[in-house]
Amino acid sequence: MQDPLSDYVPEFDHAEEISLENLLTMQSGITDYTEILVGQLMGASIARGDSQSKAGFDALVAASNDLPKPQLLEILNGHPLKSQPGTEFAYCNANYALLTLVVEAVSHTPFAEYVKANIFQPLGMTTAASGTQYSQANGYANVDGVQTPSGHGNHQAGDGSIVLSLRDFELWAQAILNQKLLSPESWQLAETMHHNIYGMGFMQQGTGIGHGGHIYGFWSGIFISPDQKRATVFLYNRSDSAMAPDQPWTDQLNAWHEAFWQAD
Repeated sequence: MQDPLSDYVPEFDHAEEISLENLLTMQSGITDYTEILVGQLMGASIARGDSQSKAGFDALVAASNDLPKPQLLEILNGHPLKSQPGTEFAYCNANYALLTLVVEAVSHTPFAEYVKANIFQPLGMTTAASGTQYSQANGYANVDGVQTPSGHGNHQAGDGSIVLSLRDFELWAQAILNQKLLSPESWQLAETMHHNIYGMGFMQQGTGIGHGGHIYGFWSGIFISPDQKRATVFLYNRSDSAMAPDQPWTDQLNAWHEAFWQAD
């Protein structure tokens, strides 16, 4: 994990400064490509006279499509690091987008094929796929007070591309609880929090661990209590300001999980 990113993605400006562990633990200091891209898209839309709501919707749709490697690097290159790698936690989708490129460089296999063969099939996750274009549901977003379908997109990078049924989400939760796929040592590394916030794909969630995500009008999340051997998952296909992570509903959701985990 201490390998420099330059061993796998040498085209990135700061690749020699950043280790794979920095990416996995959200300590790379990289500026998030979604922040850059959405800012550019919203600025152009507002300049055309669109409302803030419409501009945000258009940026959501455009930014959630597939971003080939050259375009991703073009967006990231030229931007300074926000912090010295390994010193600060900052959630950043670019970390796992770059890790997608690492997986492909090491395996010589497209990311979608790799996760299917090494994660989905061994766990019996028959509906799971990498690529939002495989979704059977539309995402929705609030545009000037109207719930508007945002479609499926075709995002394919590892920072938000997984599509699966509730049953397959349950199988993934069971894999975490029962420590399948990885070695005990690797699970321990993944679940060890840095800055008391983030492990490797897991966040501290009260007395448990979990992770949530949002893309293209879809929300999902998983909450796990290893001590209680319990897990809950949720899926939404609506995205607007009322669903933002800093809104009261998330506090209510976290409180519900705490009560659920502690129940007899």
